[in-house]
Amino acid sequence: MLTLPDINFLHQLAALAEHKILTPSRPQYATEVAESLTRELRDAIAIEIEDELKNHILNAYPTHVVHTSYLMPTPAHSEFEWVIKLFASRVQGVSCIGMLIGLAINGVTEMCMLSHPFTRERFWSDGTQTRIFSPVGEFELSTRQNIRLDQAILHINTDFDFTTGSGWVKEIRDSVLVTRRGDPYYALAMLATGYLDICIIAAESIAEFMPALILIQNAGGLFTVYESRLPGASNMIIASGSQTVHHQILQLMMPIT
Repeated sequence: MLTLPDINFLHQLAALAEHKILTPSRPQYATEVAESLTRELRDAIAIEIEDELKNHILNAYPTHVVHTSYLMPTPAHSEFEWVIKLFASRVQGVSCIGMLIGLAINGVTEMCMLSHPFTRERFWSDGTQTRIFSPVGEFELSTRQNIRLDQAILHINTDFDFTTGSGWVKEIRDSVLVTRRGDPYYALAMLATGYLDICIIAAESIAEFMPALILIQNAGGLFTVYESRLPGASNMIIASGSQTVHHQILQLMMPIT
């Protein structure tokens, strides 16, 4: 085994995750029928898939530390720390499962992979320009640049209370072109692709989002993290595709920052 993992190893992990997610033994977990499953069963399946990847990593690199979504953050520290997060998104009304994988070396995320097997997409970066593999081919990604705030598409995650009609929340909604909400993980990949322009995320753990944020950064975007700024959530993440839009959003959010 290589002394250091490379991006090919992350592709191995993505392939393993895709196989486990799409396995015929539990097709109900892969579709909207998943909503009929009990929370305990959904959690058990997620733990099973994440543990499979964790064991694969530790078999190859026994001294590394692997953080899964049900053990994040953990007190263990190592020169090499992995983040594994199974997430659910909706594509055209269908519930779809994906996997986010990241490797940090000495506290800095160096490699990241987001796999979405239902759209047959993989997004990854090993410190170079973010790339995508999809049914239309493989190519480098760039966030959308040279746009105004009133042309921007904003995405918020479902844990974020964006229903109030006053103050800075209303000002942001009135300033952008479109506001949508839903799963934050696939949305961050869409920001790196240029289909979205801003993501505002309420996050209990910054670590579990960091691989996706690096995908955005290596596609030309940027992000800001505010700690303990939202009621009911310890952290807030603002990610944008362009520097101009990012600074404008931060100005609008001044009352809470």
